[in-house]
Amino acid sequence: MIGYQHGGVGEILNELFPEGKVEMGDTKSIIRLINQWAASDLAPTPSKETPFTLQSMLESTLQAYM
Repeated sequence: MIGYQHGGVGEILNELFPEGKVEMGDTKSIIRLINQWAASDLAPTPSKETPFTLQSMLESTLQAYM
């Protein structure tokens, strides 16, 4: 996964897959990563289980308003 280092996507990438984050609007880095990963025999994969389950996100949102 490749995404911008911005908002929720940036937070999730920081936690789970920092290799896939690029600065906002940096399309050259996106193209570079796609080409690099396509040329590789081993595509990078996230190494952790996600803490961003629906249940944990709902609980966090509700806590923000209580």
